[in-house]
Amino acid sequence: AYPGRGYKQGGVVGMAWLSIQAPVVLALALALAPDALLAQPVVNGCTLGPGASCPGADLAGADLFGLDLREADLSGANLAGAKLPLADLRHADLSGANLQGAVLAGVRLQGVNLAGANLAGLNLYAAKLNGANLAGADLRGTDLAGAELIRANLSGADLSAVNLFQ
Repeated sequence: AYPGRGYKQGGVVGMAWLSIQAPVVLALALALAPDALLAQPVVNGCTLGPGASCPGADLAGADLFGLDLREADLSGANLAGAKLPLADLRHADLSGANLQGAVLAGVRLQGVNLAGANLAGLNLYAAKLNGANLAGADLRGTDLAGAELIRANLSGADLSAVNLFQ
């Protein structure tokens, strides 16, 4: 309910309008531009999607919100300042990538290869890094409080000033 409105007015009626309008908007979008909803974004010549192959790509500052990048090869990519909230990076190769200043809230990172990557100062609070390869990664000053690191490889990683406690 909204302040100053009754439950039925703000809650049920508002939700009913949304549930009726959403399919209409989707149908209209599909009719006008069917490929637009299925198209994968292209950033600096790199077509991004599941299994993408863009080693060394310059994706600095790119808005990759919610993107499915499962099993993508972004090794050596520049993702400094990229916005990746809710993206799916499971089993992606980001070895040697620069992620400094990237926004990774809610990112799925299980099984990701971050060997030798620059993650210095990132907020990875409560991140799920199970099975991730972080060997030799720069994690200086990273917030890993509440992170899941089951079977993660941290050999040779720089853990200076890492926050592991909530």
